[in-house]
Amino acid sequence: MVGLLIGVTGLIAGLHYNAGRKAAIALASQHMRVLSERLVENHRLLSAESVMFVEVAAIADEFERPPPDQLASKIAYLKLAVDRAAHVDAAYVGYPNGDAVNVVHLGRSPRWRRVLDAPAAAAYAVRIVTIGSDGRRQAQWTLHDADMALLGTRPEVGRPYDPRTRPWYRLGTGRTDTASVPPYLFETTGELGMTVAKAHSTRPGIVFGVDVVLSTLSQFLDASQVTPGAITLVVGPQGDVLIRSGPAQVDVAPLLRRPLPLDTTSQLAIDGQSYLVSATSVDFDSLLKGSRVVVAAPLAELTRAADAALMRDLAIAAAILLTGVLLALILSGQIAKTLRRLTGEADSLKDLLLMPPVEVHSRISEISALSRAMTAARTAINGFGLYVPVEIVRRILDDGRFAGRSAARQEVTALFTDIAD
Repeated sequence: MVGLLIGVTGLIAGLHYNAGRKAAIALASQHMRVLSERLVENHRLLSAESVMFVEVAAIADEFERPPPDQLASKIAYLKLAVDRAAHVDAAYVGYPNGDAVNVVHLGRSPRWRRVLDAPAAAAYAVRIVTIGSDGRRQAQWTLHDADMALLGTRPEVGRPYDPRTRPWYRLGTGRTDTASVPPYLFETTGELGMTVAKAHSTRPGIVFGVDVVLSTLSQFLDASQVTPGAITLVVGPQGDVLIRSGPAQVDVAPLLRRPLPLDTTSQLAIDGQSYLVSATSVDFDSLLKGSRVVVAAPLAELTRAADAALMRDLAIAAAILLTGVLLALILSGQIAKTLRRLTGEADSLKDLLLMPPVEVHSRISEISALSRAMTAARTAINGFGLYVPVEIVRRILDDGRFAGRSAARQEVTALFTDIAD
């Protein structure tokens, strides 16, 4: 009974643990796929908004002549670009002579605010760079509140800004399509981002650009992690990590060394720990086209609930097993006590000790039937002893010659008397 209890409880606990573990891994796999899809969709919207601005700007008449011509319209249009897209912190237009207009959303970029030492009320910063006919260069920042009221001015910070030296201008000049500079650290703020650029439709030397800050994707990933120890990577076409979220101390080289199966989950050892890994490709036309989104979560964290359930089940099984063992001992003790009494009855019958029959009572039907059979046998032998002396019967049984169905002829003397002793 104890062995049966151990086997049954162990089997139930094992099956429950395996079911819980599989369910946890399946749920985590689904969560990882959803996270990748949400990230890709988030980036799809990010790309669409950025591309839409530069494509519309490329046909705008306000930008055909350099500043200060229609400067207010230029600023209003660039401000609209940074207002409409939460991931864009700056919009530009650059001209072939070196003129430039730049609008920065200070409320979205604390680093720009620190660089320009902007007051708390400042919401936007506008940089205007003009090159006079005599070649003299003028550059200045103006600070504005949310209604674009002027709050003050700042001199140019850092090295003199010339759009013609910037990657986005060189990439976009003369192109009829929209181009994007791969992720890089912005020179002024040091933030990781990309720049989308496009040349004007009729003036290929005029180039528009928007800075897309990738930290918004990182923040999205940090807030959407599968588990606390999970890692999410956006890996570029060349195998370089563009965006990373999760514990910084984990070595992600195993995720980059070999191609991972796409749109499915697999297991991979990282730093001696088993991880569940999901990879999704960015195959639509966007800033990160050709990249992969890789999500890796420690199996130990994914199955933590199943492990806790296993320990709980084992504790319950141990309690049930202990109770079962105690009940088994009590029950077996009662059965053994009854059987010992029946064994004593059998021994007395063997020795032909014709004592009054004692019926043994038991809740087990087989033992009760055996007790009734022993009582009937004792009653029969006691009746037989009224006619044949017990000593003779005992001598015949002890001799052993009549154990089978045999007989022997011999002379005997029989005395019938009703006088005892």
